[in-house]
Amino acid sequence: MHRKPTIYLNEFSHQTTPLIKLFFYSNSTIEQFIGKLDYVHYSHQYKCYYIRNKTEYKQKLFQD
Repeated sequence: MHRKPTIYLNEFSHQTTPLIKLFFYSNSTIEQFIGKLDYVHYSHQYKCYYIRNKTEYKQKLFQD
């Protein structure tokens, strides 16, 4: 039985902007999927994908 990959959501902030870090173990399928979502961004400074900490983005992430 295959388990779906897990994505951990960790709150953090950059300056005064509340954000959510998307942490997952190296997985090219997840990276390709996340890379296509226009509300998900990559931070070279923090070396992670992230979304703004807003209810609408969290809901979209769970729906997609």
